[in-house]
Amino acid sequence: MKEKNYKISNVQQDDVSTLYDLQNKYIAHPYCKEEFVMDITTTRHHYFVCKKDSNILGFVSFVDNIDSVDILQIVVDEKYRRANVATQLMDNVKSYCISHNIKNIFLEVRQDNDAKYFYEKYGFTLINVRKKYYGDQDALIYQLKL
Repeated sequence: MKEKNYKISNVQQDDVSTLYDLQNKYIAHPYCKEEFVMDITTTRHHYFVCKKDSNILGFVSFVDNIDSVDILQIVVDEKYRRANVATQLMDNVKSYCISHNIKNIFLEVRQDNDAKYFYEKYGFTLINVRKKYYGDQDALIYQLKL
């Protein structure tokens, strides 16, 4: 199921409940709904949503720091993993960066998170390890140079 033409769009207010439910299902320390609402109304925070028909399959959130982007969350519904959703979301972040003359994308992931293999395959390079950042787990810091 390697679809290539999902619809990627900016988050809408109507999407907040679904994003909240998705991240609660897959993230150990999720944001609260109020944080989502606050984030989508600020100019530095951005969310891209991947949809098939009207169903949200996943999303990516990031912060524009003028000269770099920090990816905060990338969440894909388990049924659509390995179906090109994360790649298309990341491609949109990359396009955003290129169009805003941003040269670096950073992200952090727990050492036991298999998503690190996707990031490495996508071209991210491990640049730092924060020992025991998550208590019993290290945080891996990745960079993608554009």
